[in-house]
Amino acid sequence: MEKLVLFIPFIPIMIAILIGFLNKKELMPKVAIIFSSIVALLGLYGTYYVMSTGEDIDGFGGYLIFNELSAILVPYVAILGLVIRKYSTKYMWDEPGYKRFFILLNFIFSAIYLLVMSNNLIILAIAWQLMSISLYLLITFNVESKSAIKNGGWTMLVHKLADLLFIIAVILTYKTFGSFELAELSEKWLLMSQSGPIDNPMIYAIGFLFLFAAMMKSAIIPFHLWLPYTSEAPTPVSALMHAGVVNVGGILLNKMAFLLLLTPAVLNVAFVMGLITAIFASILMLAVSDIKRSLGYSTVGQMGYMIM
Repeated sequence: MEKLVLFIPFIPIMIAILIGFLNKKELMPKVAIIFSSIVALLGLYGTYYVMSTGEDIDGFGGYLIFNELSAILVPYVAILGLVIRKYSTKYMWDEPGYKRFFILLNFIFSAIYLLVMSNNLIILAIAWQLMSISLYLLITFNVESKSAIKNGGWTMLVHKLADLLFIIAVILTYKTFGSFELAELSEKWLLMSQSGPIDNPMIYAIGFLFLFAAMMKSAIIPFHLWLPYTSEAPTPVSALMHAGVVNVGGILLNKMAFLLLLTPAVLNVAFVMGLITAIFASILMLAVSDIKRSLGYSTVGQMGYMIM
């Protein structure tokens, strides 16, 4: 029964396919909300199972896992998804591309679930890429706005650079440790951290690559400008970015926690950059007159606290 939880990342894709076959506008949000409610219930059941038994749920050859981190984040993302879909039902009603919006929304949630539940660096990299593409398509949803397209292009540039650093880090991780499996890597990193200081420069290089990839996705200074300048995206997309997408940097660093134990210099840089971001973004939030841009800087400041 508990293995059903592992199908959570694929349910939003199924929702997107179903919506693609629908012609009645009224049915699209209903289908999305009903099946998203099933995701939320599965997430809550998975959380109950993990917390009550102390056991992880894994499957698909060990590529996906529902562990303590998933138990916290999956229900949160699912409930957030329900709120955004419900809000979008009326907010996007008169916008052209209503069906396209709900399809893209489900693809980005699928990528987020896949990222949270991944137990393999290859799966993590795929989710990392899919989220960038889906986010770009949502930010540039209003194709008639030249500034929205321009800002979406800047967002895509930052995210693709983060993707590049991430892929290089994955390759170096496999070359150094001989595995893509996060559970196996975590055990190796934990054992290494208990044996004393590490002086291997390759491990520090991997740590910094993952850190900078996380900083770019989470809009940490000096990679922050893409977030405040996406204010022309539909409000539900802004809600998704500010409450969900920008947190993926913190999720990545959490998954790499034992690696960071080996690289104290990486932790020091994360602390300093997070501190600078928290202070300066909070000041900029008070100085900007545009309310959506002000909220963007507010989110940047919160991400600074998270990385710190």
